[in-house]
Parts: sequence; structure tokens; C-alpha cells
Amino acid sequence: MSAKFIASVLGFAVIFFSGFAHSTTLIFDASGNIVGSVAGTWGGAGVQNPSVSKVGAAVGQGITQTLVNRGFSASDPRVTSTVKSVATRVASTVAVAGAGSSWLTILSRANTVAVAGVLIYQGLSWYFDAKTGQVTTQPPGTLATPIFSNGVQTGQMAWTLGSAWFGSPEEAFSYSVEGPTLKNYADAQFLNVAVTKNATSATISYTLKVPSASINTPYTKTVTGQIWSIASACSPGFGYLSGTGCVSAGLDKSHWANSPIQTYTPQQAYDQLSQAAKDSQISKELMTELTNRVWKDAASQPDFQGVPWSANNPTKPDTFTPYITQEPQAWPNTKEIASPVSTATPPVAQPLADNTAISNPTSSTATKVDLGPDPGVPPPTLEDPPTDLFKPIKDVMEPWLSWQVPNHSTVCPTWHAAPSVAGHVFDLDLSFHCTFIEKYRNAIATAAIVCWVVGAVFIVLSA
Repeated sequence: MSAKFIASVLGFAVIFFSGFAHSTTLIFDASGNIVGSVAGTWGGAGVQNPSVSKVGAAVGQGITQTLVNRGFSASDPRVTSTVKSVATRVASTVAVAGAGSSWLTILSRANTVAVAGVLIYQGLSWYFDAKTGQVTTQPPGTLATPIFSNGVQTGQMAWTLGSAWFGSPEEAFSYSVEGPTLKNYADAQFLNVAVTKNATSATISYTLKVPSASINTPYTKTVTGQIWSIASACSPGFGYLSGTGCVSAGLDKSHWANSPIQTYTPQQAYDQLSQAAKDSQISKELMTELTNRVWKDAASQPDFQGVPWSANNPTKPDTFTPYITQEPQAWPNTKEIASPVSTATPPVAQPLADNTAISNPTSSTATKVDLGPDPGVPPPTLEDPPTDLFKPIKDVMEPWLSWQVPNHSTVCPTWHAAPSVAGHVFDLDLSFHCTFIEKYRNAIATAAIVCWVVGAVFIVLSA
């Protein structure tokens, strides 16, 4: 039986040589020739599809892994349909926005999903306005109490001027400098305040003017920053003070009070990033926001074919952890969200299997596999299954199954006598009760039933 015969029936054949974690797949054409092979480790996160950008592959991986976490198989056609529908929607968005549109354009044209700050780079977060889609580098607060961070959170940057730790240099400055100064000088003014921030430190320059003390002096303060690793966390506008807990930054009394918050488009916010931030790996939080936005936007379209986006089970930052761990070279840098989205191929696609290396030998070097002549081995035959498996049980039950109530006949008892007394014969015939009972059979039966029922009720109720 030749491979050509098999291929002509099936159209193609794929043979797996499997180990515990690795596999090699031979791909045959209709003539029985090997036209390709795939070797790799299966069942993991998967590498980037070479025809898709790293951002598009990460989005596809995020959708796929989210659905796997929801109970779907990665090979489920519904997962593939979902990714394809998202890719179609992204391509149509690019067509409307114009050629050369970047992933930042896609981000700005889809509705906001995140309700808190989206971490971009060490200590820097973007806050998206749900109505306008505009970005602020501090969460929207009231004009009387501006907020500069989402608080002290584990894994994010925290800043200090020597005492309490806050989520931003501005909050640390307000607590450690402005607050104590205003306590000593009620008329103190902080003028020309400028904040310059880098990865692990920030410089705040300002002029302190105190008319009552004839002070008008420029100062510079250096705020130290580091990744917060302590489990304790504090809300926006509050910082952590060892031995005390969360303390207010006092922003409502700072010079920033009543200052409007500056907003930017996603592109403008990106342009303000440092080169180090652009060259660093894109944050899982930003990729999460992008994935949720494009999936939610695609699912809202009438022609969407796939699994709807779920607010209860969205893509989360941890969804990407296996992908980053197993395929770090496939994870994009932040600057790649500013690159144009190509629609020559689907902009979003599922990744291939782990460590997959595809080879496609030419037809001149293709190897033809011949499995030899057909040995003529007939298909296996099976004995007829036994019948009447329950016959022994039926035989045991036969006397009980065939039992019938025996027939019998009854005759109403009568009595007759003809005694003779002093020569006189007396005819005694007791048979009237039979006539009476037969005549009133139904009434007597009904009365008996009633009596039995009443008696049974009394017995039950007295138990």
C-alpha cells in the first residue's frame, strides 16, 4: 500500500513522530511526496506567526489564552473565528483611518476598557478618559484635589523624599516639602515648580516665596524612586509611612490645587515618552488594554463571528505571562505600537506552536515514501455477541412472573331445618340475608370502604 494511495483518498497525510514533549510532523501532497515538515514543542504559548507583527501576534495570543482560560481548546474553531473576526475589524479600522495608521490609532478609535491607570513604564501610567479617549498622566480628579498616581501599588514605582513613599514625585513633594513649609509659614508660595523625571529619580525645582519672612529663594529637591515590593498599598493621593500606614499627601493644600489636568491623544502621550521607555518591552497592562479594546470593538459589530468579549472574563495582564516567559523574543517593544498596521496579511493572528521550525523542501529534493505492497491482510472479524444474557435471571423469576390469583367460587351460606314438636313440624329457613346482601351489594361495599378508610385514618393519626 503506497503513500500515494493514502494521499489520494485523504487529500493529505500527516504523520507524527512523538516524544514526551517534542514532535515532528511530515506533510504530504496528493502524490505521496513530502512537501514540508514541522518540528516543535506543542501545547505551550506559541511563537509569533512570521507573517504578523509582534503586536498583532501578542493580541492574537491574548485572545487565544483568554478563551483557553475560559474553557475552550486552543484548536477550537470558535477561537480561530474570534481571532479572524478581530483581525477583520482592525483591518477595516485601518482602511477608514487611512494607510499608515498605527496601533495607537486603533487604540484611540476603540472604547476605553480600563477603569484605572495603565502602567506604561517604570512608575508612569496612562489614564484614559472613557468619554473622550484622551490620555492623562494622572487620574482625573476634582480640580480642587488633583491626583498624580493610582497610589502606592506593589510592582509599581514608589517615590520618597526621605520619609513616606508615594505613587508620584509630586505627591512626595507635597507631603515632605509643601506641607511642613505651609505649617510654618501660612503665606508661603511655591512658584515656577518644574518636575523632571527619569527611571529611578526625579528633580523638582521651585522658588519659595514667603513675604512675612522676606524669603524668595530657588531650591531643587531630588526625589528617589524604586519598585514597591512591600505588600502594603495605599489609595490615590496617599502614601505609605513606616510605622504609621497610609498618610495623605495633602494635595488639596499644595500649589497644584485648582490646577487643570493636561490631556493628550494616545499619539501625543507616546511622543512624550522617553527613548528608554519606547525601547523597553511593552507593558502587559498596555497590551491588555489594546487586546480588550479591539476584541470588544469587533464583538460589537453585527457581522462578528466568534466568542463575544466578556466584561467578567476579559484579558488580564497575567494572561500574557506564559507567552513572555516561553517566547521573550516574540514580545514587542513599546515603540512597535507606533508602527503602521499592515493589512497585507491579517493584522491579528494566532501564534504558531512553540519553537516551531517549518521547512519546505523543493520538489526536486522531495522524498517519496513507499510503504511496500499491500500485504492483503483482511480486516479483523468479531464473534457474534451473546444473546439473551439475562436468561438465568429470567428462569429464576419465571414462577413469580407467571403466578396468577387462583379461581374460586363462593356460595352464600344458608340454613334450613324442620324440627317436629308434639307432632307439629316447624319449617325454619335462613336464606333471606343472601337476598338482602345481593340486593344491596354496592351500598354495603361502599360503606365497608368508608369504614376501613376511617379506621385507617384513626390508626395513622394515633401513631
